[in-house]
Amino acid sequence: MPIVELTHPDDRVEHERRTREVAQGDGDEFSLEQRYVRKDGRVVWVEINGKVERDERGAPTNWAATVVDLTERKKTESELRTVNQRLHDLATRDALTEVLNRRGLEDALRREVARSGRTGDPLTVILLDCDDFKRVNDEFGHAVGDLVLREVAWRLKGALRPMDLVGRVGGDEFMALLPGLEIGLGKVVAERLRLGVGGQPVLANPEPVSVTVSAGLSEVAASTRSIQELLQLTRLAIRRAKRGGRNQVIGSNTLTNRFDPRAVLATAIGGDLDVFAHALVELDGDDTEVGHELLIRGPQGPFREPKDLFRLATSEQMGTALDHACLRRSVEMAKSLRLQGRLHINLLPSTLLALPLQQLIDDLSDPPSGARFFIELSEQQYLGDPRIGPIRGVMLTHRI
Repeated sequence: MPIVELTHPDDRVEHERRTREVAQGDGDEFSLEQRYVRKDGRVVWVEINGKVERDERGAPTNWAATVVDLTERKKTESELRTVNQRLHDLATRDALTEVLNRRGLEDALRREVARSGRTGDPLTVILLDCDDFKRVNDEFGHAVGDLVLREVAWRLKGALRPMDLVGRVGGDEFMALLPGLEIGLGKVVAERLRLGVGGQPVLANPEPVSVTVSAGLSEVAASTRSIQELLQLTRLAIRRAKRGGRNQVIGSNTLTNRFDPRAVLATAIGGDLDVFAHALVELDGDDTEVGHELLIRGPQGPFREPKDLFRLATSEQMGTALDHACLRRSVEMAKSLRLQGRLHINLLPSTLLALPLQQLIDDLSDPPSGARFFIELSEQQYLGDPRIGPIRGVMLTHRI
């Protein structure tokens, strides 16, 4: 059987490339590591050391090679890499929250400052401090406090880009490094982080725990050498945020005040919303399309995702206005596309309570020909907001 047929499919290209190079005169000796697949299906690593004999024209006449089984060595190397990675994680990650610890942040800062110096790209830092966290520990106990810190870390990571870095400085303080973002956009990200943490209570036994954060941010200078330097800058802003009532974002200079959340919401409510029609199919039959769910996306930018946009709207007491605008935009798009069948539109239960019933009937009274509108209530708000009590257990019987 030709050697190439024993070679693992993922290694064949490299095997054939190296063989071709040697055959064309690239040296008389060769060496490579690759995988073979045995008859029983087991994969083994091997090292091949060979030599080629040539005729007077330089064409290969004989090939000779020794094959050494490297499987155990490769296994040991893999185990060592795993152990080293675990040791590195233990040294650079916070055991409680699994984000970077102080040492991990120091390493990340050195790398990002060096990268910023090479590329000229900006670098912004955000410090986030949980508001009145002592109350959480005193009222619910340290076990619940630890659970809340883990949830805060998880929410911060979920609201950041893959390239961003987040770590726990200590206690209830977290820090985020934002490569490539100038401080004006950093303020927008900081607002998104603030809303992401405080938008919903943490579900902890025996009851939900509300937690908010105050945030301070600053540009990272090329001369910055340590996390302590960043803390000195951002903690000043944090203190201003705390004195101003907590649960807010303060920058180290006036540039960070450019972000206007109500302007973003006014743009969305004014109609800068995209609607996507997601097909609904009948799974019990032949996958026949029976309608569409109309999904909303906000204006281009950091608040395009509905969860981020609605958190911003809720914080500004504009949730009902935004939700109603989404409803009208969805109806408008359904008519424009002449969609048929079941047309599902998401609505917050609080909007159902706040808007007059006649207003909703008027908004939904003229569906496209062959279509019917269906309202889906947001289960997250339905289950988690005590204000929604009046519509629990009530069947809506009005047909539109």
